[in-house]
Amino acid sequence: MKPANRLYAPLDEESLRNGVWYPDEEICTSIKCGNKDWIRNQRKIKKRAANRNFYFTHEMLCRNCQIRRGIDGLDPDNTSFSDKKAEESWLKKHPEKRKWTEEEKYRLASPLKKRLKPDKVLKKYASNLYEDDFYSPGGTFIPPGSNTPTGGLKTDGI
Repeated sequence: MKPANRLYAPLDEESLRNGVWYPDEEICTSIKCGNKDWIRNQRKIKKRAANRNFYFTHEMLCRNCQIRRGIDGLDPDNTSFSDKKAEESWLKKHPEKRKWTEEEKYRLASPLKKRLKPDKVLKKYASNLYEDDFYSPGGTFIPPGSNTPTGGLKTDGI
């Protein structure tokens, strides 16, 4: 049940305050408002919404939350369009994204660093190596990763 008087027009201030948007409705393509976060959220919701008969308010669209597959708005049959309590409940279920601390980034990245294979590490740091490092004292080429004690790298008396 879509009300005819609750259309969502992005350039109309009254519509932004009181209007609702359904995922099957069009999204504004105006250059004036095309780069706003809530219009980006509309595009994401349009792709991922589970139920296209549920509506979203402007405050819900402005929320900087994760928009995953299966996201739902508010059911028009169970809530009125001015029901702030239902909207607050939806906002509570969809918390704002937050910035990662340096400690969290390090903790998440450290298992990935441990999984690097030695040949990938060698490729990563190959730009810091010189061509002479891959030759034996006799002048023969030692390929990287060969079965030499140094793994192909020349060591000067170590």
